[in-house]
Amino acid sequence: MRPAWSSRKVNDLVWRIAGTRTFRIDSFSTKIVPSSYLGRRVVILTSARTVSAGEELAYNMKVLGRATVIGETTKGGANPGGIERVGSRLVAFIPTGQARNPTTGTNWEGAGVAPDIHASAADALAVAMRELRVPNVRSKALGELTTEAVFRPAGH
Repeated sequence: MRPAWSSRKVNDLVWRIAGTRTFRIDSFSTKIVPSSYLGRRVVILTSARTVSAGEELAYNMKVLGRATVIGETTKGGANPGGIERVGSRLVAFIPTGQARNPTTGTNWEGAGVAPDIHASAADALAVAMRELRVPNVRSKALGELTTEAVFRPAGH
């Protein structure tokens, strides 16, 4: 079993080299850094409007087993590209690369990232607070919760 503090590959971006049948791969890995949150629960909130890099964070952290995703299934935009003119008054987004997770061998394109715990976007924060066992979440308005109270180390 790999130690929690070790570096891990989290994603590849696979790019087709224009005019060829060859590909370039850019790989991304975690860095080894000391962390006061190592071993603590992490939650990521999503909605149907979460797209692109926000989805990548949710997908990779979920696949790595480092976070619980709470909310709605995300939009499903995984593959990078750009806007290309296809007519005098028409443009299209053309994917020029593909995200590929080294663990799953695929990505979230078209399907989105399914949450571990389904909740509406409006309720996701309250669900996360209950999951993290933030005291008195039912009796307080969420807007009254302070950052200090939410992120206070357990037992303090």
